[in-house]
Amino acid sequence: MDMKSLKKQIEEKFGIPYEEFCELDPEIITELIEAKIGKKLKPDDRLIIDGIPIDKHHVIQREEIDREINKINQNWPQRVMNKIFKRR
Repeated sequence: MDMKSLKKQIEEKFGIPYEEFCELDPEIITELIEAKIGKKLKPDDRLIIDGIPIDKHHVIQREEIDREINKINQNWPQRVMNKIFKRR
C-alpha cells in the first residue's frame, strides 16, 4: 500500500486531514479507532518471532509428535493388510 492511498483512507475514515491525525496523541487515536469500530482495542501479548505468533496453537510439542508417530506405528500393519486384501 502506498503512502497516498494510506493518507486518503485515514482522511476518509476519520474525517480529519492526515497531518492533523499524525499530530494527535496515541490515546486520542486509540479512542477514535475504538469509536469507529465500536469496541475496545486489546493488545496482542503473544510472543511473535519472525512474524509467526508463538502460542499453543502454532507450536508442536515433542509429545504431540510422539503421539502421532505411535498412531502411525500402531495402525501400520492393519493398513498394509487392508491394501493387500483390497487389491485382490
